[in-house]
Amino acid sequence: MGKGELESIAYCKTKGCIFATNDIKARRFAKREGVTVISLQAILEALWKKNIKSKEEVRQMLERIKEADNLAVSREVEREIFER
Repeated sequence: MGKGELESIAYCKTKGCIFATNDIKARRFAKREGVTVISLQAILEALWKKNIKSKEEVRQMLERIKEADNLAVSREVEREIFER
């Protein structure tokens, strides 16, 4: 994990905030530290299910995130986001 992730986890722990991440190692560490964690997948899924954004808008957001973070998202994860 990087310095930014560790600082974010520490902030969430001290302030009682939810830590949002797509990094499995950071998610596990945060949970061990007692921090509530939400995944990128859960956030994106909630956006369209709660009618905050359309599925197409969420797909576009995911594509921008993948490009900006050089993030690889498996087909299985995309199905989890868009087909539940």
